[in-house]
Amino acid sequence: MTAGPRASPFTTHGRLAAAAAAPLLLAVAAPLALAAGRAEAAAVYWAFAPFCHQQAERSWVLAGVPMPICVRCLGFYVGITVAFARRIPFRRRQLVLAAAWFGLSWTAESAAGPAPWVHLLRFAAGASLGTALAAPLAGAARTWSVFEPPQSVLESK
Repeated sequence: MTAGPRASPFTTHGRLAAAAAAPLLLAVAAPLALAAGRAEAAAVYWAFAPFCHQQAERSWVLAGVPMPICVRCLGFYVGITVAFARRIPFRRRQLVLAAAWFGLSWTAESAAGPAPWVHLLRFAAGASLGTALAAPLAGAARTWSVFEPPQSVLESK
């Protein structure tokens, strides 16, 4: 699959990549901050709670502290950020394969139990779904005025 040109910060894809990268950076920074004794980093865990189950056994650990999102959600954020930044085009079969991979990962996870490779499987399932959903989300975002560049930026080109 060939990706399009890299996203500029002034394009819809560039702004979406930055928006998707923000929670990803917070998810990585929060456990490091907690390990360093910064109790206010717990607010990041609270912010992610409505979107992720945050089960410690399904999360990677940084500096001895579980991340505020599970491995599958982390994969989703990585996948969608990379897809926005690389302008990966939408293909219907990609979405179907991502959904199938997502379902198969649950089945394999149930059969394998706490095998060490299960985290990688969960991460890959989340990343494939994030990558598959990026293009339709970018298409929808083009209709939102918040993603329109200011007129001054357009005139300076």
